[in-house]
Amino acid sequence: MIFPEGTRSPTADMLPFKDGAFRLAIDAGVPILPLAVSGTGTALPKHGWRFGRSVAEVRVLEPIETAGLTVKDAPALRERVAPRILEARDALRASQA
Repeated sequence: MIFPEGTRSPTADMLPFKDGAFRLAIDAGVPILPLAVSGTGTALPKHGWRFGRSVAEVRVLEPIETAGLTVKDAPALRERVAPRILEARDALRASQA
């Protein structure tokens, strides 16, 4: 499992995705299985060193194939995946409220 942001966000906002995870999936010829995660902000806050309590929920989204893609396609793949995760994460948040 790879978090494409590369780090934890200091806010509740999703940070921009980096290409690394997408390049790896393309190189390996495996599909991407996007996961939307909500409720982990207090588990280990950015710049924190203490684990906190949190109730998190994860939604597994439909796989996205990488067959036939090249490393040059990584940015476009990233741009296809990010909005799907954001939309699902926002839906999780709305259901938790």
